[in-house]
Amino acid sequence: MSHVWYETYDLMTVQISTRYGNLSVSYDQSHHADCAFDETNIGKRPKRKPLITYHDCGTNHRTCFSSFFSCLGKEHEMNKKFCAYHVDAPGMQDGSVEGVPEEFEGEVTLDKLAQQLEDVSDFFGWTRGGTKTNNTEVFAIGVGSGATVLSIYANRFANPIVGMILVSPMSRQANYAEWMYAKWFRVKCVRARKRVSESGANHLMGRLFSKYGSDGFAGKFSSDLALTTRNEMQDMRVDALLAYYDATVNRLDNTHIAHSLKCRTLILAGSESPWYNDSLHMNSVMDKTITSWVDMEKVGAAVTMEHPSAMLSPVHLWLQRLKAEGYL
Repeated sequence: MSHVWYETYDLMTVQISTRYGNLSVSYDQSHHADCAFDETNIGKRPKRKPLITYHDCGTNHRTCFSSFFSCLGKEHEMNKKFCAYHVDAPGMQDGSVEGVPEEFEGEVTLDKLAQQLEDVSDFFGWTRGGTKTNNTEVFAIGVGSGATVLSIYANRFANPIVGMILVSPMSRQANYAEWMYAKWFRVKCVRARKRVSESGANHLMGRLFSKYGSDGFAGKFSSDLALTTRNEMQDMRVDALLAYYDATVNRLDNTHIAHSLKCRTLILAGSESPWYNDSLHMNSVMDKTITSWVDMEKVGAAVTMEHPSAMLSPVHLWLQRLKAEGYL
């Protein structure tokens, strides 16, 4: 299948054909030119490194990461050193007119989403040993479900990821309470058919935000952040959102994956995140020489949306460490 490019906001988006159907990836064209390898620059270090982003359930790349990158500013080292490649889960991109591709042949799983990233890496020529690469060093940042997808990809496939920022990752299976809420949410989505209900959106926001950042006390969710996020959720395709949600709830225990990760990892754990203990557990089994863990107080899972400025200091220290080790 041919690949289709089109512009969304100030980014270029390409529909990449993967083993499980098309996947949308958006990036800045001018930054992309600074990090691509071709026959003219083999052996040279590119100006920018590829940075894969993967969003949490209930968001897409724009809603999950735009506040964070805006908070950084154009002159921040992260924007100067990296070109962000924003991956949207199937059917979750802005303006999607298609749901989950038929090629999934059954339910969507986090493992299959991770396999799609291998095809993305091959498409851009990042995979080690590929004919278009010079051992490209790739970095990544993921939130919630997206952080788990990236950790699976970084561990299980031949790939060039050398550093990751994992925000509120899920390292273990869903507990009983999460399963019960999931059953209720599925019923709401089936009844809604074309639009996420207000109660369904509130449930998703409870997974993403703290009560402090969303004014979620007594289930109100009346802050500007909550109101904007609810509107965004209700514009998303219900079938695609539910597929990603089910993949999240049906996740496996990934303790062995966390234990085996070899890339430089920064874990940011929102203290009000439903997966705060998962983040603690993940940190406890990872190699302490390459892993840093930061407690983000009074913030939910989606720190990039709720309190992006709180990430500036730990991200700066992470970048300094990468620079000291010769990766930047």
